[in-house]
Amino acid sequence: MSWWKGKRDASLYGALMHLPNFFFFHMVRPDKNSVVSSKEAFFNHGRAPQFTYKQTAAFDTKRFRMYLDEAEIAMMERPAETVIKTMYREKFEGLRTRLKLIEGIQAGADHEVTVQAIKLYGEPEYGCKELEEELNELASHKKKLYKHKNIVTHDLLQKMVSRLLDEYDMKRFGTKSFNGTSVTIRHNIRKGLSKIYLPKKRDISKARAARLLTHEIEVHALRRANGLASPYAILSHSTNGYLETEEGLALYFQNKLRSNHSHGPGFWDAYTICLMREFSFVDVFEKLVKGKKRVEATKINPATEEVIKESAWQLCMRAYRGITDTNQPGVGYVRDHVYRSGLKVISDLVRDEGEGALTSLFLGRIGVKHRKDVLDLNLPNPIVPRMISKEIVREVLREAKK
Repeated sequence: MSWWKGKRDASLYGALMHLPNFFFFHMVRPDKNSVVSSKEAFFNHGRAPQFTYKQTAAFDTKRFRMYLDEAEIAMMERPAETVIKTMYREKFEGLRTRLKLIEGIQAGADHEVTVQAIKLYGEPEYGCKELEEELNELASHKKKLYKHKNIVTHDLLQKMVSRLLDEYDMKRFGTKSFNGTSVTIRHNIRKGLSKIYLPKKRDISKARAARLLTHEIEVHALRRANGLASPYAILSHSTNGYLETEEGLALYFQNKLRSNHSHGPGFWDAYTICLMREFSFVDVFEKLVKGKKRVEATKINPATEEVIKESAWQLCMRAYRGITDTNQPGVGYVRDHVYRSGLKVISDLVRDEGEGALTSLFLGRIGVKHRKDVLDLNLPNPIVPRMISKEIVREVLREAKK
């Protein structure tokens, strides 16, 4: 029996689940062989990357659109509250935008890819001028580096995550080790399950571990868990345009653990998108390297040029997902502004209405624009972050020393 049976929107969610698999985030990434050859040509000969998308080219967009049309017609004929039906309608509009973006990649139409990416993720909530000022501030004073006494290994982090999941009674979440470099959560929307992937070979500081747990578990996972427990399946899946709110909330609560607020997180992601909107791949890369060198020069043990260039390359690779010819200025995949933009949206909401306004955002994976809509559904108050990650990190480290 499907996990969503018994939900008030079961028939609508069933129509959504009837769609074929649409691995959008895999299809916006260039082929691995293309990335390897482009990287070699770029670093050895200074040639702008030219990416290929063979997996994307094989995707049958006409067939998917046919299923999309049929599912939407079936869905709209089924009874549901107006608010919920609007959320589903917007969800299908978002899928159509994603489909147009994929068709843009297939056609090598980089400007169309950019237009559809902006429709999906919006424009940045900040200006380039303020980022340039922030960069000048970052490069203007020396930074003290402290050797961390307590290092959190993979095994310790796994214990911390498991304990935090138990504290919030998140029974639909599990953990898995993988060879990646950062913690990530993957959701199985058809089974209603989620898996938290933990890097096998990455040690982090105690402070970093606490921020990470707050970000990933006490915000991302908690919103998903609340949605799964609600009477509406759509609240666990994500509403259209939720991402900016999702990342903004995570950074907002993560920042509560920071003692130094000299600059906000997500700066380099935001700065890369700002540059991408005006320059080509090569120019963006060079400006990122120059900026990072300025910042590293303020540190006692600065990163090597090789590390700086690799970091700049990875930032550019994210900003140019879906793009074929990176020689063109102004084209790109604007997604990564959502971290800094989302933090601004959440901070502005707290400034105007107080922190209590954030409670409704934990009813599920919704955006700020749906906050008042979900209140009309008269749902029970959601579980909100208890900010216990820091104490759990200390607790596990104490136990490890015994």
